[in-house]
Amino acid sequence: MPLYDSYSDEQLAAEARDENLDAWEALIRRHGQRLLAFYTRMTGDESLSRELWVQAWGELWRQRGTLSGGGRVATAAFALATRTCLRAAVPTMHRIPAGDPSSLQVRSARLRQALLGVPARARAALCLCYFDNVSYEEAGRCLGANAGETRLLCGEAYGALARSLGPGFLNEGLA
Repeated sequence: MPLYDSYSDEQLAAEARDENLDAWEALIRRHGQRLLAFYTRMTGDESLSRELWVQAWGELWRQRGTLSGGGRVATAAFALATRTCLRAAVPTMHRIPAGDPSSLQVRSARLRQALLGVPARARAALCLCYFDNVSYEEAGRCLGANAGETRLLCGEAYGALARSLGPGFLNEGLA
């Protein structure tokens, strides 16, 4: 696999177009964790996330002939993930564990619940731009929006999170 470390995503996709499975595996290793984390944040369900992740890589394999055509492979992967998540039936309520409200487990569950309460398109923009460090322009391509609209969606999502979590969430229990 080290042979492919110096390859760009587009070079790996070009190799995969010719059914080079090692190159395809290198692409999955490069972007797989990030994509799985995106699915998990968008759905709040680890099992569903893994299922969607496997389906996405299967679909990207079928589209591999178009991935090396000058477009960004990561953008294509996140665009597919975004479309899939916007169509998926996502549960909106999860049980918040009992215990110390300042514990990582409780705070994480509260954040996951609040994130799932954000409208899906705004949640996708926030996840792409803030959690996955995708530019507003690239996120806009994933959402079928322009960079300005993507910024507005991120602001909407951030505001919804702030309202849901309350003013003290970031420093609760840390004093």
